[in-house]
Amino acid sequence: MKFSSTSPLRHAPAATIAILVIAIGVTILSTALGPDKFSALALQYGKGIKPLQWLTSTFVHPNMLLLASTLIPLACFCFFLEGKIGTPVFVIAFALIAVSANAAAQFAMQGYKSPVQSIAIDTSEIIYPGRTDPLTAQEKATLAKADEQRRKAAESSKSFAPGASPAVFGLMVICLMWAPLSSFIIGDEDDENLKIPMLLPVIVFIGAEAAKWFVMKFSLAGLPVHLIGLVPGLGLGAFFLAGGVVDQTNAPAFDLGELGEGELTARHRLERKRERKQHAAKLRQDRRQAAREKAKLLKESAAVVKPRQQQQTVKADPLVIKAQEAMEAGDPEAAFSHLMELKYPYERKHFEVEGFEEIAQHYMKEKRWDQVITVLKESIAAHETDAIDHQLKLAKIYLAMKRPEDCQARLGKIPRRALSSEQQDQYRQLVMQLRQAG
Repeated sequence: MKFSSTSPLRHAPAATIAILVIAIGVTILSTALGPDKFSALALQYGKGIKPLQWLTSTFVHPNMLLLASTLIPLACFCFFLEGKIGTPVFVIAFALIAVSANAAAQFAMQGYKSPVQSIAIDTSEIIYPGRTDPLTAQEKATLAKADEQRRKAAESSKSFAPGASPAVFGLMVICLMWAPLSSFIIGDEDDENLKIPMLLPVIVFIGAEAAKWFVMKFSLAGLPVHLIGLVPGLGLGAFFLAGGVVDQTNAPAFDLGELGEGELTARHRLERKRERKQHAAKLRQDRRQAAREKAKLLKESAAVVKPRQQQQTVKADPLVIKAQEAMEAGDPEAAFSHLMELKYPYERKHFEVEGFEEIAQHYMKEKRWDQVITVLKESIAAHETDAIDHQLKLAKIYLAMKRPEDCQARLGKIPRRALSSEQQDQYRQLVMQLRQAG
């Protein structure tokens, strides 16, 4: 489905889509979490000057009904304006309109108070019918307390104007200044499209705003404040007209030559359609070729890597044999030195877990705890689940060395299902000791 306009558009609506996605996303979150979560982002009246709200309030709609009343015209006007001037200039123009209109509205409504706040009650003058004696001190205190609670509730009540209505008014007046008789086109071919006059979203938007103003009982914070968006819109529209931007964007996108515009447009669309099909076919062919080459490279790399790993394993065997011979000779330090010459942990799996245990015991007798930790780590890396005892022992050493974070991390790596009943008892004891230490 193609969207275009009778007035030539030259740019894709990237920023328009982003604005709509943000507005819809914030509205969905506001509906799910409640408007109170987003009230600080809406344009609040009578609660001071808050510059951040000048921009954020454009995307805040407390429910889908209010969003629907501005979403369609917002999409139409943003789509048209961005298609004319491009994404960077459009983003600047949109931000200027939204920020300036909301800033002016917040400044103008600094002294705004809700009708509840403006009502004052003098409890000392209250007289009940049929009663001649004055109010007692307790009755006056009760009425005064009720009046104070009412005032606090009024002060906490929200007086804000969410939504993109001021920005839409500004965008609307620019579009009407540029192309008042243009239409939006939905469809690919001239005989199979739908044309929507630009005046239609204008009528829909103004009607929706008037309806909301009526529902709000003609509040000053409604339609009159939203009309402020017309001022920056008129200014920007006049600036673009004076700079000749409209004439440039309305120029044909290609040379007409000797043919009529309608004939060349139809031919041009047909050529573009054929070019897109050819380009898509070429992309599919290139992807298939790239997939075949990738599979070939993976097969070749596997054929190279596997023998290389086998060679590394063969090279590792003499070092493992030397380590075993050193253990038999009663030299665990030399045995561990030979093992550390192996490059990969899986090459040390030929050295038994019991051998690692003897080396660890040797260093423990000498109280060389850093070396003990290194030995246990290498044993765990080489034998994985076969070295669960070493996992538990390493966690216990970390706890004794007052390294609870390392102890907790090590316990988290132990597969609980692989523990025997005795190992489970050790695990629980370590967890309890860790909690006590923490």
